[in-house]
Amino acid sequence: MKIRLRSVIATISFSILLGLIGPIYYLIDDSLYRLPNEYFIYSIIDIIATSLVVLLYLTHKYREDRFKSKLLLLFADRRFINFIKITLLICIAIVAWRFREISSFIAGGNREELVFDIGLSQSVSFAVSFAVIVIALQLSGLDLSRAFNFIPLMVLILGSVLQLSRSEILFTFFYSITLFSLSHKYFLITFRKLVLAAFLMGVLAGIGLLVNIQQGRADDLFDAFQNSSLAFTSYRSASLYLGYHFSSMNYGYDNIFYPFFGFPYEKLISIFFQIDTPLSTGNSDYFYKFIPFGQEPHQVGNVYYPLSSFYYYQFSYLGILIKAVFCVLLIHLSLILKFYFLSCYICYSVLFVSVLKHPLLNADSTYQALFFLVFDFFARFLLRIHFGAKSLSREPRWRKT
Repeated sequence: MKIRLRSVIATISFSILLGLIGPIYYLIDDSLYRLPNEYFIYSIIDIIATSLVVLLYLTHKYREDRFKSKLLLLFADRRFINFIKITLLICIAIVAWRFREISSFIAGGNREELVFDIGLSQSVSFAVSFAVIVIALQLSGLDLSRAFNFIPLMVLILGSVLQLSRSEILFTFFYSITLFSLSHKYFLITFRKLVLAAFLMGVLAGIGLLVNIQQGRADDLFDAFQNSSLAFTSYRSASLYLGYHFSSMNYGYDNIFYPFFGFPYEKLISIFFQIDTPLSTGNSDYFYKFIPFGQEPHQVGNVYYPLSSFYYYQFSYLGILIKAVFCVLLIHLSLILKFYFLSCYICYSVLFVSVLKHPLLNADSTYQALFFLVFDFFARFLLRIHFGAKSLSREPRWRKT
């Protein structure tokens, strides 16, 4: 069999290794609460099965030349470049203006003492999401003027400091990997791009360490590195236990479609029906309550409820197959509709996010997914008015190499 998309194979293999960190750390650390063997085995099989099903689809059905051709058309569209620049200026203005919200942090508070309003969270999330897309596009060949090249990175830095969170750093790293692996076959990898990528990864790692210090969880860079490494592994173990905790609860059948559609589904049905056991609506704090997952005082976690636990709760072992098939259907549907940035986001969510938490767990994650959908609509609109409707459906021709 001819092997296609080697970069996709490498990315999915990488995601499997990351997914198995939680179970491996669970076996090593005796301080963690023990799980039933049935659920532990289920989690491992789910991580591998979902990734392999996605790999099988991408290596047999995915046409990377279509994705790449649309990116090249966008890169050649001056209006798209101007749109990127104007929006970047808006984003940098948003995060700069929102710095007034962290006065308590400047006075010496930590992340747990900060209270962010909904407007802050949504506006900064919008700015950071846009910066992540632009950074990923820059690594894939987008060329902005020198005055704008570092603005996306500045937005990401300021946004991470504002929210005192390392998740934006990981979001940038994993989304960039996913976009590049889905589109890089025809991109020329130059020394300049390698240096840019290495520099960017170094800066992102440095930002993550500084944010750890700002959170009040480390005193210096070495301590921050140790703390970040421990958090990276413990969060994945926490997700394993929180998933079991969720699957052992009794929540009836009014949330039977929550595994598929998450917060949007529950929000929609809550308008028409009374939900007996709401998970993310009606001021429910279920996902935000801290649950101990080990014997140490610091071993408590929230939010990290893996997608697999929702399927396990509703469908038991059959949930492995249902989850894998549904994820591939979402990717396939987004590609058929030519929502390329959204399809990349879905792949990123399935491979790197779902093992930790439900990609549509709450309103914030839903808004982030909607942002990629809106971005796709705008990109298609620019292509249509610039190149015409026929160019969107025409198959690109590539020189065989």
